[in-house]
Amino acid sequence: MLLNLSRHRDLIGSAAQATSSAEVEQVARAQQPEIALISAALSDGPLAGFRVLPTLHSLLPECRVIVLLDDTNEELALDAFRAHARGVFHRSDPMEQLVKCVDKVRQGEVWVQPGELRAVFDAFAECSTFCSARSTNVQLNDRELKVARLVVEGQTNRQIGRRLNLSEHTVKNYLSRMFEKVGVRSRVELAVLMMNDH
Repeated sequence: MLLNLSRHRDLIGSAAQATSSAEVEQVARAQQPEIALISAALSDGPLAGFRVLPTLHSLLPECRVIVLLDDTNEELALDAFRAHARGVFHRSDPMEQLVKCVDKVRQGEVWVQPGELRAVFDAFAECSTFCSARSTNVQLNDRELKVARLVVEGQTNRQIGRRLNLSEHTVKNYLSRMFEKVGVRSRVELAVLMMNDH
């Protein structure tokens, strides 16, 4: 696999190999790669690749990781994305697809099979249910109401700050307190709540 990738130096640049989670960490520290292709199975265990993913993300948050799986497995693919992977590739996929996968992930895209993508979306929807509350008994003060109305208008924190003569940081703090006060998690949920209340 490494040999196949090394034939595409124009896309890949230099390549290094590691067989254990400890070696992956050593190579990551020494080389600081832009892209890392990490096998789920390493010499120190069938899922040892997953053990090194949080460390890799902590060391190199900008490094785009592709997890290599032995075969299609929605659960493992989902866990790979939970661990900040940007792509999942299968050993059974054609090798020419691996070069394309690396190139797409390097460009900031995500690489995943359609069935696994569906599983990722389903998991995201399950853990982040959109709240569309009809109304609230919680009262916002005048300043919070002004901020909320500007959110409904689609204004950014910077724009709201300019309109109300506040710093962007202060607007962010207002929004955090308001989210907690009215029981929502996002600007969109706040805007929907405000629209339903009026």
